[in-house]
Amino acid sequence: MLAGAPDVRFSDGLAEYRTRAALNRADTRGLVVELLVVMSLPRPIFKGDLYLVTRRTSGRRFFLKPTRKRTKKIEYCLAVAAKRHGIQVHAVTVMSNHWHCVATDPRGVLPEFLRDVHSWIGKTVNAGIGRWENLWSTSQTSLVRAEGDSNVVERIAYTLANRDPQSGQKPRLSSLPLSQSSA
Repeated sequence: MLAGAPDVRFSDGLAEYRTRAALNRADTRGLVVELLVVMSLPRPIFKGDLYLVTRRTSGRRFFLKPTRKRTKKIEYCLAVAAKRHGIQVHAVTVMSNHWHCVATDPRGVLPEFLRDVHSWIGKTVNAGIGRWENLWSTSQTSLVRAEGDSNVVERIAYTLANRDPQSGQKPRLSSLPLSQSSA
């Protein structure tokens, strides 16, 4: 192994990056410190695929409890992010402590779309309830790739079958023109 080059190993779907560095300035005894950072492998995103997206709120608290004003703000954030990134949104359900979205990603930019929509929803909901801490759970957003026509129907049915028992509101297919590309 070359001096200073990272030692990369793969095991059980995780990549372990080992880097050894002497921290002589920080430690007067000149000890060698081993830094271990465990990261998951990159999530593959394929152009043209359909995904079921699920994201929970921090502590599964009811930050997304529907009100007319909050619902409009979330719809606006979703519409702007979808148009900006060319995402085709097929079905959405926002419940009190999580949300589901079935969307097609024709350009392979789903992570950028999710970054923006989660950031904007987080900021607008937090501003509305007087918070400034993180709105979303620190666990990874669930992305389930749909394969085959029956799987697509199952994903949309699952999303639309959910409803928020606190509000009694039923989810609906998106009536917003979200499938238009911004290009």
